Amino acid sequence: MPYHPILPGLCAFAIACVLWGPAGQAQAAPQQGNETLWAVSVHHELLQIKADTPDSIVQRVRLQGLSQGEQIVGIDYRVSRGVLYALSSTGQLYTVNTDSGQLTPVGSPQREPALQGELFGFDFNPAADRIRVVGASTQNLRLHPETGKLAAHDPDLRYASTDTHRDKQPAVIAAAYTYNAHNEKLTTNYALDRAQGTLVMQGTHENTTPAVSPNEGVLFTVGSLGLGQFSSAAFDIADASNRALAALVTTTSTVTQLYDIDLATGRATLLGTLGSGTPIAGLAIEP
Repeated sequence: MPYHPILPGLCAFAIACVLWGPAGQAQAAPQQGNETLWAVSVHHELLQIKADTPDSIVQRVRLQGLSQGEQIVGIDYRVSRGVLYALSSTGQLYTVNTDSGQLTPVGSPQREPALQGELFGFDFNPAADRIRVVGASTQNLRLHPETGKLAAHDPDLRYASTDTHRDKQPAVIAAAYTYNAHNEKLTTNYALDRAQGTLVMQGTHENTTPAVSPNEGVLFTVGSLGLGQFSSAAFDIADASNRALAALVTTTSTVTQLYDIDLATGRATLLGTLGSGTPIAGLAIEP
C-alpha cells in the first residue's frame, strides 16, 4: 500500500477515539497480558481473576480467621517469598493461603500508632523487603513482614513545595512499587490520590538525582487518570513487566472496574468490570 502522509494522523486519531472517546472518558482497550490477579472483596471473599477477562472469576474462597467486625484493608505479594500478605482494620498482618482462604497472623496487631481511617494503600517495597502502609488521612508507615511490628513511622504525606497540588491535602488510598530487573536495590513508589484523581510518586523516580526517599512522605504528581475523583481504589504493579493495574470505583459509578495505568502519564485505560463489580478492599498481581 502506498504511503500517504495523512494516514498516521488518522490512525492516531482513531486510536485515541477508541481509548478515550469524545468526552475524555476511558474506554475499552484491546486485551493485554494475562496476569493472575487476587482481589479481596468487602464481603471477605478472595477472588482469582485473569487480567484479560476481568469479569470472569476463576476461583472464589471465603477468608477464614477474621474476628467479628474486622476487615481486610489491603493485600500484596511478598515477591521474594511468593507469599500473599494482608492487613486488617485492626492493624493485624496476615499471610493468606490462596487455596483455602485461611489467614495466619503475623505477630500481634499494630496499635501504636493505630491505623487512621478506613482506606489504605498496602504494598511491599521489593528493595527493602518492608511493607508501605499509607492512608487517606496522610498516615505513612512501614511494617516488618516477619513480625508485623512497626518498622518506622514516617512523616505524613504531603505534596512537594514545587508540585502543582502543593496547596492540596492528599488522600492517598492505594500504593504500589515497581521492580527493577537490572538493579534490585532500585524501585519507584507510585500511589493513587482519590481527591485529585491522580497518579503520584511517593518520593522521586528511581533514576532521579538527587533522590527523595518515599520515607520522607513527599508526593510528586505524575498525571490525571482521566476519570475524575474516585471513591475507592486498589492498585498493584507486576514484578516482571511493571504493568500497573488498578481496581477503581469512580464517584459516578457503583461498580468496581479494572484499568491499566500508564506510569508515565497516569492515564487509565478501561479493561472491564472486575468480577461482579462488588467493592474491592485489595488487589495483588501474582508474581
